[in-house]
Amino acid sequence: MRKILTTSVLSAALLALAGCGGEAPGAGAGETKSTGVDLSKPAELVFFSKSRNSEAAFNERFGNAIREKFPQYTIKYIVDENGQKMEQLLIAGDKFDIYWDSVGLFMDTLTNANLQYDLRELIKKNNVDLNRIEPVMLDGTKQPGGEIYALPVINKNLVLFYNKDIFDKFGMAYPKDGMNWEETLELARKLTRTEDGVRYIGLGVSQQHQFMRLNQLSVPIIDPVKQQANTDNPKIKTLYNSLIAPIISQPGFKEIVNEKNTLFGSVASNTFYTQKNMAMLVYVSDFPFEQKGMAGVNWDMVSLPEMKEAPGLGSQAYPIYFTVTSTSKNKEQAMEVLKYLTSDDYQLSISKRGMLTVLKDGEIKKAFAQEASIKDKNFQAVYLRPHAPSAPKSKYDPKAELIYDKYMTELAKGAMDVNTALRITGEEVNKMIEAERASGK
Repeated sequence: MRKILTTSVLSAALLALAGCGGEAPGAGAGETKSTGVDLSKPAELVFFSKSRNSEAAFNERFGNAIREKFPQYTIKYIVDENGQKMEQLLIAGDKFDIYWDSVGLFMDTLTNANLQYDLRELIKKNNVDLNRIEPVMLDGTKQPGGEIYALPVINKNLVLFYNKDIFDKFGMAYPKDGMNWEETLELARKLTRTEDGVRYIGLGVSQQHQFMRLNQLSVPIIDPVKQQANTDNPKIKTLYNSLIAPIISQPGFKEIVNEKNTLFGSVASNTFYTQKNMAMLVYVSDFPFEQKGMAGVNWDMVSLPEMKEAPGLGSQAYPIYFTVTSTSKNKEQAMEVLKYLTSDDYQLSISKRGMLTVLKDGEIKKAFAQEASIKDKNFQAVYLRPHAPSAPKSKYDPKAELIYDKYMTELAKGAMDVNTALRITGEEVNKMIEAERASGK
């Protein structure tokens, strides 16, 4: 069985790399000023992500555009096929120049591998104007000392998708932009039924996104000060009582969860486009562009329902970050690429194809999905509500999410009440954090 590397082993591997001629991790970006790098000369830039995106997906979103803009650079993308590719690369002494990932994984992966690199000097030297970027997009990598460890390139948020055929079948009006959660949950209750042997589900959600990573109350699952479970936070309790409890109280919901032994997540999105018996789905905004199965659904979308405790706000932003790694030998060239990916030209091109821009520019936002193969949808719903403030992220979030999810599922099964689910979740998360600290993580 392949062993997982500890942080200490990763750090040792990186120190060995530094001793073999690479720059030491954390070296100041200003050190590149005296190199006199000729950016017109050929260079190889290696990209890596824990996302497990295929090479084709990488090229479609990023690679092809980068190659066209910088024909002098050889662009290589390493696919993380088994979730342990980074550890294997570090052991082998291989380096990559640009790391990218979603906000949910980015900082944890970057810092555990000691690949973080302060971009401030490179940003200044290359005249990258951060004022063009939506401030909330930069929140996910903010550091107490002011370091900037990444730039956002693409954003996602949460919207409400719905199956028009189910609403038509039962003679009900379609959801509308600007609805609140009370109205949405009432619709869900009416549509959750069994008819002609088919069990219809009124509403599905991705609990990791809706309740943890992107919740509208901007509450983190780990207390940023205590670095413990945040289950005693009143906002966490509000999420459970105002959203989770009503969603799982849909008629027949408990039976579905017991049958599938999961509280939706990817099961919900799969059900929406395969079985087509789910009336509404809260999911990330790029879902129909990333999932080809949506072509077989008569769907549309509206803005994420409003919480009365967070009036006027949508979900938190869910940006994809790019950074230059500490071990890169081609930092100047890599920064040229990051500057291009945040440029008006590139941001306009991705907006037209159905990806959310990270820029403030209103014209770029209006261009959303204009050149996408999907037509006649309510695409501007993605921009109807401003983002909720970004909650602080913790390196313990990925493992904590699994524990929160476990007991949300038990709650949905009817095995425990809200207070018990929160108490046990808190206890297990704190045990996990203690174990991580004891192992030096």
